[in-house]
Amino acid sequence: MKFNDLSLARKIIFLQLFVVFIVVFLLSGFNVLSSARFYRNSLRTKLESMANLLGYNCTSALLFQDGVDAARTLRSLEAEALVTHAWILDAGGRPFAAYRRKETAAEPPPQRGGDYEETQGRFFVFSRRILQDDEPIGTVLFRYDLSEYRMILFRNALGTGAALLASMLLALLLTARSQRTLSRPIRRLAETIRLVSRTKDLSIRVRGEEARKDEIGVLHRGFNSMLSEIQSRDAERERMIAALRESEEKYRTLVENAEDAIVIIQDERFVYVNPSLGAMARGQAGEFLGRPFLDVIPEEERERLTRYYRDRMAGRETPTMYETALMNAGGGRIPAEVTAARISYQGRPADLVIVRDISERKKAEEEIRKLNEGLERRVEERTRELAAANERLIELDRLKSLFLASMSHELRTPLNSILGFTGLILMGMSGDVSTEQRKQLTMVQSSATHLLALINDILDISKIESGRMDLTIESFPAADVVRETVKSVTPQAEAKGLRVRVDAPDGLFLQSDVRRFKQVLMNLLGNAIKFSLRGDIRVQADVREEYLEVRVADQGIGIRAEDLPKLFVPFQQIDMTMTKAYEGTGLGLYLCKKIVTALRGGMTVSSEPGSGSVFVFRLPLRWKEDPR
Repeated sequence: MKFNDLSLARKIIFLQLFVVFIVVFLLSGFNVLSSARFYRNSLRTKLESMANLLGYNCTSALLFQDGVDAARTLRSLEAEALVTHAWILDAGGRPFAAYRRKETAAEPPPQRGGDYEETQGRFFVFSRRILQDDEPIGTVLFRYDLSEYRMILFRNALGTGAALLASMLLALLLTARSQRTLSRPIRRLAETIRLVSRTKDLSIRVRGEEARKDEIGVLHRGFNSMLSEIQSRDAERERMIAALRESEEKYRTLVENAEDAIVIIQDERFVYVNPSLGAMARGQAGEFLGRPFLDVIPEEERERLTRYYRDRMAGRETPTMYETALMNAGGGRIPAEVTAARISYQGRPADLVIVRDISERKKAEEEIRKLNEGLERRVEERTRELAAANERLIELDRLKSLFLASMSHELRTPLNSILGFTGLILMGMSGDVSTEQRKQLTMVQSSATHLLALINDILDISKIESGRMDLTIESFPAADVVRETVKSVTPQAEAKGLRVRVDAPDGLFLQSDVRRFKQVLMNLLGNAIKFSLRGDIRVQADVREEYLEVRVADQGIGIRAEDLPKLFVPFQQIDMTMTKAYEGTGLGLYLCKKIVTALRGGMTVSSEPGSGSVFVFRLPLRWKEDPR
């Protein structure tokens, strides 16, 4: 079995034992080698001492060539049981004296001279020169038996091996126990991983080691956190898959049941077709799969649609919505509106095309076209009729203006005569007039005056509506004109017990038509006097922004809010029951508003029944440029 296939516990035991073995083996080897060196050095020191002693004792024997004395000196080695042979050589290297143990055979001395030491088999040969005044006079040699030395080394090695074995056994026991601290959490983690892998249950957690502060605790906490994150992501992924499936099902249902034909074209062939294309082309949707899309396109449209398709596939700009036609199974043409877009389908570019049958729309457009043609004819006819009617109206307006111009002269001439003669009679120019006659003549004069005013109003309205009212624009002192106009109606107001107050600061200049300005103000003052029975009438004139604002306020009968819109309707009084009490034609305010509008201004009114009314008209201070 390979090392990588071993369990974590065995790997830990093996690695720890291997380390212990290497360490103990090295220590044991060092111990054995140290012992061997120690014993060898001890032996060398011993033999060195023996050689020095024997050399010293044999010096005289060598000098005097006394071999017997030298032999006797060598016999002192009998006390050394491990020295098997010893020799004394003379200066020429010839044997001078020899020693051997009794149980050993005689051997010649080694031929090598000088100082040296070497191992020969189980013997250690030791040679030292004998010096006299630093001159060699001989050599002493020993042959030492190493069997006892080797036995000592063997026993030492045996003890070291026993210690090594004991150390390995002890290390095995300690490692077997200590590895559980590492392997048990790892094994528990591995079992949890296998359980999660087998059951697919991401709620399982590894327990028991989360509180540890070392890497094991970090590993367990990290694994549990990873499972939580995976569980969260898996739940989110499941939700997304469910939502995606729901969306896919929804869009599939939408596409399959869409009234428009939806197709995907790839390599100029149909690769997806919804049922609506089959219904549109009077066939089955499956019949179109794999067929070139040009099969359903009329001949005259093929070149254009092929160019559109290829431009889209190449990423070039091309129309995305256009009208064309399809061919159905019977050879008929179907007007169609196409919306196309480039998409990726199964990893390759494709064309998503939505085809809408616009037959009904084309029919409706044709009907609308026909209706438009008929309408245009009727409009032309009506235009001609209106042009003819307009010409008639212009002619009638011309005749009306001619009539009014002539009638104004014809009506004013007798009225002026009536007013003149009536005035002369009332002045007594034709003799005395009785009270009853004066009363009747006054009524005639009043009616003629009212009729003349009515004729003038009608003529002014006619001119305004026909756009032929002549305006004389000039700059005039507005405050003076206001005071002058008020002064002219003061006798009429005083006759009814009314007082007219004026608030118009000097220096107010207005660029407008002074006659029309006085006409509007006179009309408003006349109405205020007519519909007031008591109190004051206040006239105010002041500048507001770039306009002259004139306010005429009375304390008369007032007007209801719902009746205010009727004020400026011609020939209409607000309350017809008042006609007898307050004579009038209903043209005054209508004419005032028309004049103010023609002078580029505006008029407003506010009123409360029983409290009076306030009429305000505003005119621009400058018509074009200030001439002053």
